[in-house]
Amino acid sequence: MNMFLALNGYQSNIDMEDGLNMTMQIVEYQEDFEILKDIVVAFFKVKERIYEIE
Repeated sequence: MNMFLALNGYQSNIDMEDGLNMTMQIVEYQEDFEILKDIVVAFFKVKERIYEIE
């Protein structure tokens, strides 16, 4: 499973993509993109899981 952080204008999105190429948007975030990225990286480090973050 891949996770993608995408900046779309003033809106940041987190999308999860599974092996079937189905994409599900799980977060819409209206604030600073770098803050969102830091939060997500910290969350997955705590969960001790490794995801591709682009």
